[in-house]
Amino acid sequence: MRHVKIVTDSTSDVPIEFRQKLGIEQVPLKIHFGDEVFIENVNICAEEFYRRVRQTNQIPSTSAPDLVEFIECYARWADRYNIISIHLSSEFSETYRMALEAGDHVMKQFPECTIQVIDSKSASMGFGLIAVQAAEFAKEGRSISDITDFIYQANLKTYAFFTVGTMTYLRMGGRIGNLRSILPSMIGKKGILTLKEGTVSLLERVDMRIGMDMVDKLFGSIIKTVPSKSEIFSVVLDASAPDKAEQLMERILSRYQCRRYFRSTIGPVVGVHTGIGTFAAVIQSL
Repeated sequence: MRHVKIVTDSTSDVPIEFRQKLGIEQVPLKIHFGDEVFIENVNICAEEFYRRVRQTNQIPSTSAPDLVEFIECYARWADRYNIISIHLSSEFSETYRMALEAGDHVMKQFPECTIQVIDSKSASMGFGLIAVQAAEFAKEGRSISDITDFIYQANLKTYAFFTVGTMTYLRMGGRIGNLRSILPSMIGKKGILTLKEGTVSLLERVDMRIGMDMVDKLFGSIIKTVPSKSEIFSVVLDASAPDKAEQLMERILSRYQCRRYFRSTIGPVVGVHTGIGTFAAVIQSL
C-alpha cells in the first residue's frame, strides 16, 4: 500500500514545527504591496507583514499559487505517494481550483498515483488543524480513503470563531458575502464572527461604546455553540493581539476538557483580509 503525503497551502497557518515534524508540504500564496510581490512564509513572515502594514498604512492584495507551482509540488511525490491536498475555501480564493487542475494533470503523468484535492470551506487553522491530524494519520500508515473520510468528518465538527480589530479589512477584501448588507449597522460596533461551510456569519454585534470585553464576548459565543466541559481540540491564534489570544486560551482551558491545544499566528494572506488586532479560536468537538 502506498503511503500518503499531505499537501496544504500557506493559508492553513500550520506552525513550522508541525510541518517539519510531519512532512506537510505547503504551497504558498502571494502578497502584493503595490508592485512588490512577497511569497508567504518564504520571503515574508507574519511579524514582518504586520510591521509593514503598520508602517505603510497600506492594505495589500493577495493571489493564489499558479498551476505550475501545484504541478511541481505533486510531481515531487507522485512516484512514491498518494496525495491528499486540502486547501483554503474556494469561496475565498482560486487556490482550490488550481490544485484540482494540477491534480488531474499529474495523475495523467503518474497513473499509479491518486491525488485527492479537498475544498476545506474554511481558512487558517480552521483547516490547518485538520491537516495536522491528517498528516499524523498518514505517518501511522493509514490509507488515503481512511484519511479522506476522517477529513470530511472532522470538518463537520470543527468551528472557527473570531473577532477583528476593524471591519475595514473584511470590507476591502470583499470576502464577507452576506455580511456586506449589515456593514452600515456596524458603525461603533465590533462583531463576533464565525466561519463555516465557506461562509462568514455574524454571531453577535458588540457596542464598543459601553466597554464590552471582546475576549469574554467571543468566549461566550463559543460556549453557546460547543457545550461547556466537552472534550475538544483547540487552537487559538492572533494577528498582533497576543494578550487577547492568551486570555482566550485561559478561558477555554478553564471550561473545556482540552485533549490537545496549541497557539498559532494568523499569517500574512489571511491577515490581509482580517487585519491587525484579530484573534480567533478553532474548536473541534470530539
